[in-house]
Amino acid sequence: MLEACLEIFERQSDIDKLILDTYAPAEGTYVIMACENGQFVQKEWIEVKKDKKSGEALLTYREREAISRSDYYCKLVDMNKPVDPKKVIQSNSYLGFVIKKESLTNGKLTKEIITQYYNILRNPRIKYTKKQDQELYDVIEEQVGPANYENIDIVEQWINENIFSFADKVTGKDYLKIFFQMDHADYETEGKRYYIPNIYNKNDYNENLSDEVYGVANNNVGFNDKKPYLKHRDRKCSFPNMENLDKAIRKQKFFDYLMNLASERRYNVYLPIDPEKKITACKDDEYGIPDGFTGYKLRTMIDNTAAAIIDVDYVIDYRDLLYRNFYMQNIVEVPEKYLEDVEYGEISKRSIVRKMVDEVFFSKYYLKNIYTEPKDMKGIKDSGVKKGLLLYRDAYAEWLNKGNDAANLIYVVKQSGDMLIHNAIENNYMIKAMHQFNLKWSLLEYFQESEGTMKNKLTMIRQELKKKMDAEVLRDIESDEEYSYAAGQMLGYFIGLNKSSKKTFSLGNRYLALNKDAQLKEQLRQLFMRYDHDEDMYKYKKRVGNLLAMILAYDVEQAIDHDLMLAGYVSNGIIFEKKQEEKADE
Repeated sequence: MLEACLEIFERQSDIDKLILDTYAPAEGTYVIMACENGQFVQKEWIEVKKDKKSGEALLTYREREAISRSDYYCKLVDMNKPVDPKKVIQSNSYLGFVIKKESLTNGKLTKEIITQYYNILRNPRIKYTKKQDQELYDVIEEQVGPANYENIDIVEQWINENIFSFADKVTGKDYLKIFFQMDHADYETEGKRYYIPNIYNKNDYNENLSDEVYGVANNNVGFNDKKPYLKHRDRKCSFPNMENLDKAIRKQKFFDYLMNLASERRYNVYLPIDPEKKITACKDDEYGIPDGFTGYKLRTMIDNTAAAIIDVDYVIDYRDLLYRNFYMQNIVEVPEKYLEDVEYGEISKRSIVRKMVDEVFFSKYYLKNIYTEPKDMKGIKDSGVKKGLLLYRDAYAEWLNKGNDAANLIYVVKQSGDMLIHNAIENNYMIKAMHQFNLKWSLLEYFQESEGTMKNKLTMIRQELKKKMDAEVLRDIESDEEYSYAAGQMLGYFIGLNKSSKKTFSLGNRYLALNKDAQLKEQLRQLFMRYDHDEDMYKYKKRVGNLLAMILAYDVEQAIDHDLMLAGYVSNGIIFEKKQEEKADE
């Protein structure tokens, strides 16, 4: 998989430019000094801040272009591979000087540390004492030549004379980054002097085969001496993924590119098989997957200070346009004033259904947490929503995010829908429960190609019950479905009479879970006795009496239909609806 992704990445025109164009600098103060006539002159002073919501650096194109090249080529591979052994100076060559601002005043940055840093840059073999390290440094020194002592001396002198004066100019806990522009000096060339000896996971694992170095990759691999179980004991070479220097460099660039995207929260990366198409990436709250996309979909994250691939899928001919339109039905008749909260009606795009599932089922936490570890889920105060996310997000993502129309979601929609509807009831969010019931059954009927079935059934049941409630002679309930719906209506009416200041409709869950007909009827009798003194009972005495009598007189033939009982509970009360002749008079 990774090999195929690398091939797609390397097909992109001008990879280095692609990396620099997407480079995401850290927050801090960026200063660019140019050497003119033997003196350094300040050319740029750029403050980098990031938008708290989007994660993007607030920079103009000119500012980004001014600092991206120098910052990218002067950065460390990771903090475990510093030039400065004390890790105070976090740059890799004399053309950059990167520190945390607070080290200027907390005593961490000293003259001794500065001296040691530049001594190592003059003679890198002070750092690379092992044979494997020296072999790699010899390779790059042969390409770029020895260190430029004269330039290093000039920069070191300027740093010693000026660096501590920045304590009065900058504040905060972010970075101070100073870059130097000098004749006959190039950021990329000096960066290579550091990158090549540090490109592998650990040079102790390197092997020299036919005068070519092979080592363990440093990207997306957690291999070290504390994880001996990762070794391939059945091979002569027990280390996994041994790669030559050229491949290690190419892979490093690929992960640098992924890190740029992840730094701005573009964790979803799409690598197309079609060589004519470009790589795209998007945030969780964006819908960036191209229509007709075939290729690899990567999910990345920032692991410490590097990008990591945590999920990969091969997507075939993704289409946002649904193969047949989805219809969001108002099955339980949500009051008109609440309809604008959700997009009802015919929907042709998967992205709109995805947004609806996010908002109606998961309270806008689905898109933010499709891949989030449970311990990292933030802001979800509703434990029921969090549980639903953890149980069902992967199944929904298969259809909504990856476009797999073969995904069988009937069981998932049934289970997740019931859980989330009961959770909404538990929290007394009855309008939300109505929207969720509508979405659940609209999705089920979409997958079963039976749109309108539940809506028609409930309409017929409500019409029949209204006639029977208003009849002068007591009539009979005729089916388990009609009985179950009537029981849900009766429960909703009685619980609505509760005058307690605490949650009211949440009390319904204990009754909605009953499976035995006799238990349900006994509970309805008790609720009737509890509220028979309520003045509302007298106002609707005939309807309440007839409905309860019909329920108590009916013997369930097979089983209580919990879907219909739930529908009755969350629907508007038919007890309160006006008669047809009253509507006509109006």
